[in-house]
Amino acid sequence: MNLRVLPGLLAWTFVSPFAAACGPFFPDTVLDKPQAALDVPPVSYLAELHRMAGTQMPETDEMSRSGEASTALAQIPAEVAELTRYWTEKNADPADIERLTFHYQDVRRSMLGGLNYTAARRFPTQAESMRSLPERPLNNEYPGEVADYVEAARLYGLGKNDEARALWKAILDRPISERRLRCVWAAWMLAQTAPDDDECLTWYERVDKEATAGGTDAIGLGPASMSKRARLSSDPIAKLHLYFEGFRRGDAVDVWELRRCSRELLRSASAEDLSRAAADSWVRQLVHLDLQANLDGPRDEPSSKPDPSLIPQAWLDAVRQHAQTPLPDGARLAWALYSLGRFDEAHQWLDLSVKESPLSLWLEAKFDLRAGKLDKARDHLGAAIRILEAQKNWDPANPPQRGYWAGNLRERFQKTQGRLLADAGLVALGREDYPSALQFLSQGGYAADAAYVAEHLLSTSSLLKHVKTVAPRFSDKPAGKGDYFDCYFDSTPPEVDPATCLEPNRVGVYRWLKNPDNRLRYELARRLAREDRLNEAVPFMPPQLDKVFRHYAALDRAAKSGRYKGSVLAAILWRQAKIHRWWGAQLFSTDSFPDNGIYEWDFPFPELQDMRTFRNGWAMEWSGGSRYQGIARFVAARTEQEKAVPLVRAEEIRRLSIPRLKYDHRYHYRSVAADLAWNAAKLLPNDDPQLALLYNTAGRWVENSNPDMADRFYETMLKRCPNTEIAGTAITRRWFVRDVPPLKELSGLPAKLMPKPFENGWKPRDPNENLEPEPTDVTDPDENR
Repeated sequence: MNLRVLPGLLAWTFVSPFAAACGPFFPDTVLDKPQAALDVPPVSYLAELHRMAGTQMPETDEMSRSGEASTALAQIPAEVAELTRYWTEKNADPADIERLTFHYQDVRRSMLGGLNYTAARRFPTQAESMRSLPERPLNNEYPGEVADYVEAARLYGLGKNDEARALWKAILDRPISERRLRCVWAAWMLAQTAPDDDECLTWYERVDKEATAGGTDAIGLGPASMSKRARLSSDPIAKLHLYFEGFRRGDAVDVWELRRCSRELLRSASAEDLSRAAADSWVRQLVHLDLQANLDGPRDEPSSKPDPSLIPQAWLDAVRQHAQTPLPDGARLAWALYSLGRFDEAHQWLDLSVKESPLSLWLEAKFDLRAGKLDKARDHLGAAIRILEAQKNWDPANPPQRGYWAGNLRERFQKTQGRLLADAGLVALGREDYPSALQFLSQGGYAADAAYVAEHLLSTSSLLKHVKTVAPRFSDKPAGKGDYFDCYFDSTPPEVDPATCLEPNRVGVYRWLKNPDNRLRYELARRLAREDRLNEAVPFMPPQLDKVFRHYAALDRAAKSGRYKGSVLAAILWRQAKIHRWWGAQLFSTDSFPDNGIYEWDFPFPELQDMRTFRNGWAMEWSGGSRYQGIARFVAARTEQEKAVPLVRAEEIRRLSIPRLKYDHRYHYRSVAADLAWNAAKLLPNDDPQLALLYNTAGRWVENSNPDMADRFYETMLKRCPNTEIAGTAITRRWFVRDVPPLKELSGLPAKLMPKPFENGWKPRDPNENLEPEPTDVTDPDENR
């Protein structure tokens, strides 16, 4: 990283107009938008710029890194490392190297302490700190050019500019072997202190020449000189070349100027300059990249009222006249025109572009969708995916919208790839290819959309077959930073102890950050569990839930075995009911509606069950007030912009209507838990204090989610336990008693069904242990749907 530019980078972070304000930030969704398939994909300007420059995209966002000093002191470690290498190559004594570098650091800290880099051509002086240094702070044990450079810097800090410049010039008069360590620095300072722009430009050009001739450049002054030369140039084409070369060589701040100059070229360049730019491959690519990134998505339907000034006709004419076809960057221009709603022009420029580029193929698919050609759209998207997934940095994801092109470089780059897969998923859904739709949406990071397909459109057997094919084993791939919860939840939470899982401080303490494959396995496990296919669910449960789920399954088998009667069976059912109540979200919930597990049960899921019953598209209508005060409902599409592309298939609507839950409401697992408690209550005698407490406890489980069931528990408690204290209090209060502790365990639970607490050091099972269950005789009622 260029240490010289840190203040600029930090300033970028604070002034970016796209900086996010506050959360929560959720990943994007596509199935809740009727024309999401026509949307413009997001673009990471920085990532694409790195691709153009042939440079490595950094792991972190270079435009908003934090944790590094913004003062001149940040360059001292690089200076010390350079000197250490110099002396090591000359076989100097390590003790001498340590002594000399220690003194060097002291001198440089005195000179640079508190001195911030500025955008001005001249550095501010530090007279007070310089006065504390002796004349020639570095003796003849140091390389001559280093000692002279430091002395010149001291003189400059004292305001003795002429003497300082004379020393810097003297360094440059030496042979390259005697000036190598500081010739680039000396030329840079001569440019910084030049009396006029012409001389300044000459010295900045000398910086590049010295670096090319072999001068060392530990702090990136060579790339920075490109930026300085660009600012002094009046030629718009030369400016862009210099800024781009500076970026290619490591000057990240040039991104600002690259974009500004690209736009300025289109706004105010002469016809001659536009012709030169159109004929210049690099400049043309920079202009088209900026246009595409400036008009990227996700956004609403492309505008039908474009602003002509964004892509002047003069530029289109210049490119058509002076650029050679097929255009390797023509697809970017076509995408920009598509974003503006200039579809005919976009198609014309697409025809002039390289056909087999991923961007061209992707845009072809958009036009296929507009024409209703789903098979062709599938083929074009598939070809684009095959090309990109074979390249470096293929890591599709759907991170939340926390930044724009200036920030979150890698996240936005991943988002572009994720959106390509999401588009393929939308096409697959339109073709009734539900397994492919699930796979594309899941791998693209569109977890909410994938959950809808997995839980409402695929039969259980189809989902089981799909998961066994694409995610046959538990994956240890780290989960991406893809959702609002990634900074709060552990990717490997501790295993749940079934012996203590119902203690107040242990209930529900399980949050799991999942990768796409493991999320699919988890959705399948809970679906099998909801359908009482517990043995089949075991291999797919997360390892941290393995023991508690096996405990639940053991209770279920015991309750159904016929070996237990009366109070013993009641105790078994009651413990099973409590686990179903307090661990129902983790073991039995849905990721989509009604439970919203995709958002960790905290936020509402998109109302796809209402939207996607409208075959031709939908819109939201508000009644009884304004948008945020009234009641929202979905209505059939009324305009072209609300029309679904592709259309919602009748088969999807039919599958959506199939009942998947015993109780079709949020917290349905509480109602199932109450059913188990009801069966336990049947086995207890009337007026038993434990029976009254059971009714009071279980009734309160469902008093909000299932009021009718709660009424049944209340009324039955009064009938069967009229002589108990709890029932008497309930009659007085006309509802359940809140100030009594809940029923814990019923007496009589067989000891062999109660697991022992974990011992210290107990390790969870291998998630990929062969736990495939024996084939069962359970028939999936939705097998052929």
